[in-house]
Amino acid sequence: MKVVLIVIGIIIVVLINFVLYCCLRVASKTDQLYEKLSISEKEEQEK
Repeated sequence: MKVVLIVIGIIIVVLINFVLYCCLRVASKTDQLYEKLSISEKEEQEK
């Protein structure tokens, strides 16, 4: 019984880490996209 609880706990921790990793990855991509957009808008305003 203890082994089953330990395995379930490990699986839950791995799943939470995977979800957080995916969220951070998507957030960094959108941040880079917004950064590119803001740079291109600044260049257009300077022209």
